[in-house]
Amino acid sequence: NTICLNTKNELLAAPLDNSVLIAFSTGVIVPESALKKVSSAYNLHPGSPNYPGRDPHYWAMNDGADRFGCTAHVMDLVVDSGDIINTVLFDVVETDTAEVLRAKAEIVGLRLFEDLVSAVLEGTVDSAETFWSGITRTRKDFYRCNLTFEPDQEIELSGLEDYDLGNAFFFGIRVPQNKQLANQYYI
Repeated sequence: NTICLNTKNELLAAPLDNSVLIAFSTGVIVPESALKKVSSAYNLHPGSPNYPGRDPHYWAMNDGADRFGCTAHVMDLVVDSGDIINTVLFDVVETDTAEVLRAKAEIVGLRLFEDLVSAVLEGTVDSAETFWSGITRTRKDFYRCNLTFEPDQEIELSGLEDYDLGNAFFFGIRVPQNKQLANQYYI
């Protein structure tokens, strides 16, 4: 059985008992009650291990980061604290904005996603030798530091197609797919 959920309410109403939950690119913090129902839970976090927490793409831009990416990790009760399974990083270029970093991280995250689903199905999910670092930030930190969101804009990365979920089992999917573009940023 596969279920694709897009809201916290859908997640809380879903029959989660003894299932595997894979979250991708969602700002929703999965409640403890949901985590206790599933047999395992994983998150693909558009952000590098050194930017745990909320809005990592903005913090990376604010810090002038040279590299950014996506992190796959085990979900735990504390946000972005579970064992890291894998990461994909790319170079930040001068023309990148915070929202472009987020979009690129979601694209390279597709490779992590494919690897994670395969590992879940094969029972071979294992921790990497990579660890969280940096400050786990919240939305309150964002406002406290007087950061501002970029104006809503359509981000155009040429050649992108909608990602077809097919029979996937995810929470929070909202990413484009283009494997050629993903390979361009994969390091």
